[in-house]
Formats: sequence, structure tokens, C-alpha cells
Amino acid sequence: MVGLCFFIVPFVDARRCVASPLLYLALAAGFAFLSFDEIIGFHERITSFNRRHDFGLPMFKGTSGAWIFVYGALGLTLALLFARSTRELIGADPRSAGLFAAGFALLLSGGVLVEGMAYYNFPLPLASPVQVGGEEMLELLGASVMVAAVYRHAASAFGVLVQNQRDIDHSAGEMPARLP
Repeated sequence: MVGLCFFIVPFVDARRCVASPLLYLALAAGFAFLSFDEIIGFHERITSFNRRHDFGLPMFKGTSGAWIFVYGALGLTLALLFARSTRELIGADPRSAGLFAAGFALLLSGGVLVEGMAYYNFPLPLASPVQVGGEEMLELLGASVMVAAVYRHAASAFGVLVQNQRDIDHSAGEMPARLP
């Protein structure tokens, strides 16, 4: 859903995008890939490949989680490539960017932190269902917050979001183009 929202933004009105349309499309592609990866399990295949062929990727307890380092390196590379556009986006809409960052932190805490903790085994009998439930809950909550952030950003960028009643009173009934 997050990928779809990012994909739509530059096509609605590219002139009103506050950052490079390429950033929106890269984010769309990244989140679409993560969605498909959840279905096809590509990240598990990276770990299996590393185990079978001793590719040298670091793993938790030597058996799990090689994908975390691959995805982390790829994410860092993309963050560096789009650093300027990201700064433009944050500067133009800091509230949506902050909300998105909070959602992303929730997603990562489920997908990386809780999953990483599972590699070290909880001592409780219900640890596996509790861990999986916590992991999925954090990932879904994070994705939901990110969808809300992207929606808020699009609404702000395209002038359909009003911050408060004062904005309406001072704009003679017209919607602001962007949040202050």
C-alpha cells in the first residue's frame, strides 16, 4: 500500500511534488519489492544461499538473518543516492516526514529487531507465536503509519489539507498549497 501511494504522487501533478519524482518512484519500487518479498520469501533465500555456498555474509548465530545485512547495505546505498531529494522532502513537509520516519522505525523494529531477537531464542514455551505476533504487529502498524504519512504528504502537497481553522479564515476559503 505504501508503494502504491508513493507511485501515485508524482503522476497526479508532478509540478507540485516537493521532491524529485524519481525519489517517489524509487520509494514506490522499494516498498513494492518488500511486499513481494513477504510473499515469495526472497530474503530467506539469501540466507539459504549464504549457508549453502559460504558466501561470507554475516548471520545471527551463524545460521540466520543474512538478508538483514544485504537489505541494510542496499537501503543505505539508496539513501545516499537520494539524500538531496530526501532533504528537500523533509524541509518542505517536516510533519509528514516525521510521521513517516516513526512508521519506518516501527516497521524496522518488527522486521529486524524482533526477528533478530528470535534468532537468540526466547526461553518461554510460547515464545515463537509471541515473537511472530509481535513482529507482524509492529510491521503492520509501521506500514499503516507510513500510509497515513504518505497520504498526509500528498494532501498537503496538492492543497487539500488544512492545518487548522485559522488557515481557512486567513485564506478567504481557499486551501493552502502546503503546510507552514
